[in-house]
Formats: sequence, structure tokens, C-alpha cells
Amino acid sequence: MYAPADIGCFRVTTESCKYLAIDTEGSGGHEPELLELSAFEFDLAGQERAEHHWYFRPVAQISYHAWRVHGLTAERLRAEPLFSDLASDVLATVSNRWIVAHNAPVDVGILKRHLPGWRPLETIDTLILARKALPGLPSYSLRSVASALKVPDIAASDMHNARDDARLCMKVFLALRGITPAQLSFL
Repeated sequence: MYAPADIGCFRVTTESCKYLAIDTEGSGGHEPELLELSAFEFDLAGQERAEHHWYFRPVAQISYHAWRVHGLTAERLRAEPLFSDLASDVLATVSNRWIVAHNAPVDVGILKRHLPGWRPLETIDTLILARKALPGLPSYSLRSVASALKVPDIAASDMHNARDDARLCMKVFLALRGITPAQLSFL
């Protein structure tokens, strides 16, 4: 996983990179089941190229803690397909992409568990970038970082949902890229 002091896209601005901002919501626990996945394909000019969004019917129980975070219930997801029914679509979407996520090990980890053998081309973690670019924030949650960068949060509620969070992550990444090297002590 790249941080800005490595190579990342702070220094590599190749237009040929295919960027995909993702967010997941899971069932909770040590190895959560994937309940929701959202992914936005975008370019470095900030153009959204495509949006992908899925809900998945859980097999296991959704933990109370997870429910409190995202509000998804087994009843709400009962009519949705199982992940296995859409795994090939998800794989086609996330393959050959630079994955951008906030606290990327969580989202990439859940995808790796559900898509054995899959690995992103590269992973860009906006949490790592924000900690380097914005030292001293009281919180590095996605919404706190967005607020510090003056990126508008379009979320309709305080509940997490993959669609709003993936889109916000994309905007945070693009805003972090706009910080000039002179503003950053680690470049």
C-alpha cells in the first residue's frame, strides 16, 4: 500500500491509471460478510466515469455494532442477491484498478476474503495521506478529513453507507492531491 512518501499518485499522475474509490459495509465481527459495496471509477481531473453499487443478502447474522454503524438489517437485505451470485461482476469492476479507500486495509481486506486471488494494482489509503498532509486533526474519520479539506459531505444522514462514503473518499483523495508539495513536509 502506498503512502505519499512512497510513490502513490502524488508523484505519479499518469492519466492511464484507472482509479476506483470504494467503500464497503459489512456484517461485523472478525471476518465480516460483505453487505454493501460501492465503487466510483474516476480520473485525476475529478470526472466520475462510472458508478457501481451492490447490496448483498447476508448468510450470517449482522452484529449489533455493525447495524448501529450502517443500519442494514437482514430483513432489509432479504431480497438482495448473495455475494456469490454477483462475484464475477464485482471482480470485473475491481480488477486492474488503483483502489482508493479510507482506511483501505478494511475495504481491501473484505474484498480479498470474498474474491480469493484478487489483488488491486495498487492501493491508496486516504487515511494515511490525511495523517501526513493534515497533522494535528482531532479525528481522521472520513468526514472529519473532508471537513478539514472543505470538501462538502453530501451524506443524507449520520449512518454509514457505501455509496456516500465511496464518493466522499474520491473527493477527499482529489483534494489531497491538490495540496502543493510546498505545503507538505513529507514530499
